[in-house]
Amino acid sequence: MELLPAVQKPKEVLHCQSHQKGEGERRTAAYVAGRGRKRLAERKERKRQKVREREREEETETKKESERERKRHRQRGSQAERERERQKVKEREEETDKEGVRKRQRRSQRERKREREAVKKKQCTLFL
Repeated sequence: MELLPAVQKPKEVLHCQSHQKGEGERRTAAYVAGRGRKRLAERKERKRQKVREREREEETETKKESERERKRHRQRGSQAERERERQKVKEREEETDKEGVRKRQRRSQRERKREREAVKKKQCTLFL
């Protein structure tokens, strides 16, 4: 007797989650068009992201290049300063060399003068 009410009850069918949407919803033109629009929008968004990425890369490359250029400019400036400093050092060395030559010349002149005076004294003492 219990079998009769069980057989007369409506059947309950369980479906997996993917089958829970309504039958007609997948096939309607609006759904298909919406899917197409969604895919198109996704493609456009991916393109925009790629463009933004390229722009960022170009921007960072430009920044790097300008930084390199600034660095080169600073180096050129510092090279010019170093060259000026070398020139100054060279001039000082030349001046020092000239002074050294002058001192040696004066010293040798004094020595020659002393030698002459010494010779004169000897000659004077010989004649006395």
